[in-house]
Amino acid sequence: LSLRDCQISGPLDESLSKLHFLSFVQLDQNNLSSTVPEYFANFSNLTTLTLGSCNLQGTFPERIFQVSVLESLDLSINKLLRGSIPIFFRNGSLRRISLSYTNFSGSLPESISNHQNLSRLELSNCNFYGSIPSTMANLRNLGYLDFSFNNFTGSIPYFRLSKKLTYLDLSRNGLTGLLSRAHFEGLSELVHINLGNNLLSGSLPAYIFELPSLQQLFLYRNQFVGQVDEFRNASSSPLDTVDLTNNHLNGSIPKSMFEIERLKVLSLSSNFFRGTVPLDLIGRLSNLSRLELSYNNLTVDASSSNSTSFTFPQLNILKLASCRLQKFPDL
Repeated sequence: LSLRDCQISGPLDESLSKLHFLSFVQLDQNNLSSTVPEYFANFSNLTTLTLGSCNLQGTFPERIFQVSVLESLDLSINKLLRGSIPIFFRNGSLRRISLSYTNFSGSLPESISNHQNLSRLELSNCNFYGSIPSTMANLRNLGYLDFSFNNFTGSIPYFRLSKKLTYLDLSRNGLTGLLSRAHFEGLSELVHINLGNNLLSGSLPAYIFELPSLQQLFLYRNQFVGQVDEFRNASSSPLDTVDLTNNHLNGSIPKSMFEIERLKVLSLSSNFFRGTVPLDLIGRLSNLSRLELSYNNLTVDASSSNSTSFTFPQLNILKLASCRLQKFPDL
C-alpha cells in the first residue's frame, strides 16, 4: 500500500485493519493528524512502515517495534508523536529506524544490538537521554548513525566492528570522556564525523585525520586540550572540512593541515594555538572557501607573501580577528 503524498487527511479508516497481510505501508507526507493505530502490530508480514511527516500525535504503540519481520520503520518529522524504544527480542529484522524530529524519549536499550542487520539509525532532534549502549559496537552492518540534538551522556562507544560506517553524528549532546585511536580504527569507509557541542576532553588522536575516506570532521565546542600532532598522507587526504573551534587546543597548528589540498573549510577559532602562520603557507589551500583563525595566540604574517603566486578564488568567509595582522593580505 503506497499512498505517499496523496493529500490524505484525517485518521486512517478502521477498515485498513482488515488488510492484515500487508507487507508494505507507505503513507508519509499526508496530514493524518491522528494517533498511530495499534492494529499495525498485528500485521505479521509487515516489513516496511513509513509514516514520516504525517502530523501524528499521541503515543506510538511499542508493539509495532516487535513485529518479527519489520525491516524499515520511519516515523520522522512528527513533533507531537511520543514514544520510547522497547527492549528487543533476539534476532530482530530491523534494518532502518528513523525517529528524527519526533518527541520520542527515554534511554536506548542494550538489546538494540539484537538487530544485527541494522544499517541506518536516525534519532536526531528527539529527547533521548542516558548513555549510548556499548553493545552498539556489535552492529557490524551499521552504515549511518545520527543521534544529534538529544541528551545522551557518558562516553562514546567503540565502533571498530562497524566497518561499513560512513556517517556518524553525535553532536549536541552531553557526551564526555576521551577520544582514542581505538574508537575509529579500521573504519575505512567513514566519510562524516560530527561530535561537536559535547563535553569531550583530552587530546586529539592524529589518527582521526588519517582516516582514508573522511571528508568532514566537526569537533567544535568541546574541551579538547593539548597540541594537534602532525599526521600522515595529508596531501592525498579527502578532507574538505575541519572544524575545531571553541576548544582548548594549543601549540602550533600542524603543517600537515596546510597540505590538505582539497580543504574548503578550516575553522580553528577560539583555541590557544600560537606561533606565526605565513600567508604563503595558507596559500597552499587553493580550494578554501572559509578560513577562521580568530581568537588564538597567532600571528598571520602577510608581509613576505608574494600575492601573485597564489589566489583564493573560492574564499567567501575570512575571519582573522586578533591575528596581529600588520598588512591586509591582497587576496
